[in-house]
Amino acid sequence: MHDGRRDNYKLWATIKSPVAGLRVRDVVPRQQHETVTIESTQSIEDALQLLGRHGFLSLPVVGDGVIDTLDLALLAVAIFSSVAKLSDEIAVNKFFETTIGDAVDACLEYRLESNPVFDARGSVAVDAPLADLLDMMWGGWHRVQLTAGEKTVRHVSQSDVLRFMASNLHLVAATREISTAVRLLPRGILVTARTTDTALAALSKLPRHAVSAVPVVDDRGRLVGVFSASDLRHLDRANIRDLGLPVLDFIATHAPKNRHFRTLLQRQPTDDDNDDVVEPPQAPPLPYVCKPTDAFDLVLYKILALKVHRLFVVDDAFSPIGVVSMGDLMRIFLLGNAAENAQRATIEE
Repeated sequence: MHDGRRDNYKLWATIKSPVAGLRVRDVVPRQQHETVTIESTQSIEDALQLLGRHGFLSLPVVGDGVIDTLDLALLAVAIFSSVAKLSDEIAVNKFFETTIGDAVDACLEYRLESNPVFDARGSVAVDAPLADLLDMMWGGWHRVQLTAGEKTVRHVSQSDVLRFMASNLHLVAATREISTAVRLLPRGILVTARTTDTALAALSKLPRHAVSAVPVVDDRGRLVGVFSASDLRHLDRANIRDLGLPVLDFIATHAPKNRHFRTLLQRQPTDDDNDDVVEPPQAPPLPYVCKPTDAFDLVLYKILALKVHRLFVVDDAFSPIGVVSMGDLMRIFLLGNAAENAQRATIEE
């Protein structure tokens, strides 16, 4: 998104947005959640251990912004250019021993080039308009440092903002269908991974397309799993070669909450004589998806309850046709009923 278009969004937020008049401090939870930081001189190995132990997606770097799982994905793809590299001791040491400071610098440069709406600051004043925080999170930040003067006073996460939204749904048309605010994509446009891909191949798609997760589809195009940058959190020197496994095997080992996809795939009826007759899975219901007709508030509550950062939108054949992320919900909240008009103008440009 070029600067002019971004300015139009911020203008909506300033004049007509439901959040006009609200400040960043309004969304800060009264009880501060646990803050775990990392020093710039520590290593990627240290970061992985902290992320895995606490279940976080990002870590504030003392005096140097934030590092998150997408940064780790970018670094891994840069170092492990092939499956063979996963067994290369030099490459493995380079990955785990890279300092956080070096990783942040390299990844920040890449993000600025690949994502025009990414804000390099990673911090916002606690008394700033709430629109500034929503804008930063929509641009890609999972966790933002809050400042008072020159001092960092605390951090706020996307989940914190969504909980505030859930308590203030009167500010938006909460019962409208999510499809009215999120652009759905024709099959073949949404970035996906195939069941025949290795985890490393799926991983390479994340930084390439500036996304933090991809749906995994079978040979019929049906959703059978989700591969996310957060799945890297439990990698160590002993299991780094697991990135060479088929993506579903990697998910089963490192993201057990997604194992239900394989159960559904096994239960799903097929018709070998007629490929056009495919019934969608019936039970148990998949938690990590939504339908285009689902209401905004349902999608919001589902994301919060499941502690995930996105839901994939599926059609009746259970093929992914779009994605609704926390950032998308924040954009809707930021723009209110003007979201459709702003989005329509963006698409027409």
